[in-house]
Amino acid sequence: MKKITTALATLSLLLLFSGCSKEETPAEQTFFVNTYYTYSEYPDYGEHIASPTMVMLFEDNGNEIDTERISAFDPTLYDTAGNELQLRYTSPTTSGINIFENVPNGRYIILAIYLTYHSYKKIQVDYDYRATTEKIVFDKSKGSGYQEWQ
Repeated sequence: MKKITTALATLSLLLLFSGCSKEETPAEQTFFVNTYYTYSEYPDYGEHIASPTMVMLFEDNGNEIDTERISAFDPTLYDTAGNELQLRYTSPTTSGINIFENVPNGRYIILAIYLTYHSYKKIQVDYDYRATTEKIVFDKSKGSGYQEWQ
């Protein structure tokens, strides 16, 4: 009887531990990129949604970005070695509020273009990045062209 009880206890422990597997970490994430504009020379003006805005995700090859080659008329991204970066996703909306769904984990570059202003940010998409909201504020008091992501 003692052997049967020990065998049943051992069997139930084996079933308990083999049945409890660690949950898989999702391989795809959803996150947000919101674009705004302001006028630094008029602080009371506040921030307003920048629309229309193009927001794209490029594959990050680890090199520095050539900001001189970014243009609203040609949204191609190049690194400083002259390599064209691979476009992976484009937001389906130009409203300034952008949702990127089911993006595979990896390194990306967000490129945001609003009128004649543009900015980029390198990101690492993984489980910890899920549901993150990125925010870029373009300052229309500054000249057109590249602006640092704020």
